[in-house]
Amino acid sequence: MPQVCCIQIPFRTDQPSYSSASSAYGRFLHITDLHPDPFYLPGGSVEGGCHEKKPKGGRRAGAWGTPISDCDSPPHLIEASLDWLAHNFMPTSTSTSRGERRGVDFIIWTGDSARHDLDSGHPRTRPEIYELNRWAVGALEKRFPGVPLVPTIGNNDIFPHNILFAGPNDVTRSYLSIWTDHIPEDQSHTFFVGGYYSKEVLPSQNLWVLSLNTLWWYDSNRAVDGCKRSKKGKKDQEDPGSRHLDWLEAQLGMLRKRGAAVHLIGHVPPTAGNYFPRCYDRYTDIVLRFQDTIVGQHYGHMNVDGLFIQEDSSANTDEHGNTTRDEEVHAQSLSADLRHDFKTLPGEARTDLDLYHAFFAAPSIVPTFWPAVRVWTYNVTRARHGSLQNLSSTERNLEDVGGQLVELRSAQTMGAESEADELAETDMFGARHEGASPHTAKRKHRRKKHRKHKNLPRHVSPSSPSRSNGRFSLLGYSQWICDLDAANGREADIDAMHWERASRKKSDGLQFYLEYATYQPETLWAELLQQGDSSALERGHIPVPKHLLQAELKRLKSDPPRWIYGRYRSSESDQLHGGTEMSKRRKLHMPKRLKHLTDWDLPSLTIPDLLQFGRRLASDKKLWKRYRRRIYADSGALD
Repeated sequence: MPQVCCIQIPFRTDQPSYSSASSAYGRFLHITDLHPDPFYLPGGSVEGGCHEKKPKGGRRAGAWGTPISDCDSPPHLIEASLDWLAHNFMPTSTSTSRGERRGVDFIIWTGDSARHDLDSGHPRTRPEIYELNRWAVGALEKRFPGVPLVPTIGNNDIFPHNILFAGPNDVTRSYLSIWTDHIPEDQSHTFFVGGYYSKEVLPSQNLWVLSLNTLWWYDSNRAVDGCKRSKKGKKDQEDPGSRHLDWLEAQLGMLRKRGAAVHLIGHVPPTAGNYFPRCYDRYTDIVLRFQDTIVGQHYGHMNVDGLFIQEDSSANTDEHGNTTRDEEVHAQSLSADLRHDFKTLPGEARTDLDLYHAFFAAPSIVPTFWPAVRVWTYNVTRARHGSLQNLSSTERNLEDVGGQLVELRSAQTMGAESEADELAETDMFGARHEGASPHTAKRKHRRKKHRKHKNLPRHVSPSSPSRSNGRFSLLGYSQWICDLDAANGREADIDAMHWERASRKKSDGLQFYLEYATYQPETLWAELLQQGDSSALERGHIPVPKHLLQAELKRLKSDPPRWIYGRYRSSESDQLHGGTEMSKRRKLHMPKRLKHLTDWDLPSLTIPDLLQFGRRLASDKKLWKRYRRRIYADSGALD
């Protein structure tokens, strides 16, 4: 029987502080759902969880992993994936001498770093789960020394999976020890009790990450009450989900007063199909009320690539896009839910931007589809607008006599249950489905109207980093995937027993390629454009290092994009402002083989940009077809 300890990597305790006020690269990584399996056997039976040679016949496990299956990750797949990231995005002496801005400011790591419990012949144990997490954190520390790491607990990081009782307990105690170098000392008690914490990831720059414990809100956790409200004076009986939401609201209020920008991360995405109804309602309400403070929300668990729009219950929804109850019942796929959400967005002129936010689900390294990693960039150069200035009329009307905004949970949220609350509880422990498999799409993930707390303040501002491109705004991300079918084909002639030893001698390792990027073409390709616009370089925004762009040109057998200068017909607006009918301008010529890489074509990932992209997805059939394919990492799987 394989020993988990044989893949352990020692901790590094002598790591220097990496990010500082003067060295921010404007880049961070999102890594999720590693699912290392020490029992994985190349050539083993997929039917048997890729653990044994028997039964004979049928599909066999690939050397690097088995895509579109229930098999977990061979440890060498995870190691090779992290090696690729470190080699291409961490600074080296060569990259520094060439002036390349390689580097990572922090890493968000959204859980599930132990295998699934799918094989009764190799049942999971609590010690094994903790040992796999020790190995995973060691693997990250080894390859990204000194980079701030923000881990979170996944539903498969506990035993039994999905079930977590109110803390403190063995789970919170163990992970406090395993992640001791990554949980701030002043957050130790909070984590010990609830399994969540806050962390400043750019020292002295006021950029924070709140690591949430979504298991308190996950409707497959039968050990909690679904954010049931406590009665007045009985806080000791409060459900851990409600207590966590209180903490989240208090943290956002405190950080907002300090002018901070905040990322929220967690394992289970906040969809109506994943959360208890009351947890979903209140989480969505809190996020929308702190729109000016929250710059990003990042989740894993579903193993898919998804953009989800959050909408206030009072928003104007496109009535022509509404579906009937019968259509809702029969909608079976995640892509159908997302398409519905995009189609029901109101037009730009009818949209009140105060009423929206968005979150991202990232694809996984475990090859449920194809292994994927996400590399984000964000604005670190522009001055941050004061979050307490330029308040919307909604917020100004909620100021009290002393000019202080009421930021505590109102009495409305305490006391007796309303009739609506009771109705919400009737189905609280109904049939639930596991969400971390190719069958994720069976849940209902479409946007749902949430119950709104009308007496609480809304913190919104058109100049906040979530609404306009300013300091700490998300600029975009590049999505990198590994074609496991091709990788496994290269190793098919190596005997399974000697595969790992042989793979260590390979000089090329595992390769990822660019699936797509959210940036505008002139931003992504700025370093390679001949006589191009150097504004992106001057701002220090390099989404993808030059050597990786050159590798993509080679892979796609394409020439680089280039500027074409000429005389073009002026727009009517230019002519009205004194311009001539023809003007000298330049246009970017994009080779056809490169166009798909930047079909998002967004200047940033602020709320207005994301809503506009959602409208494009609803109206552009070709764009939607590509987007739907990417939900499953271009693996060929469809729901």
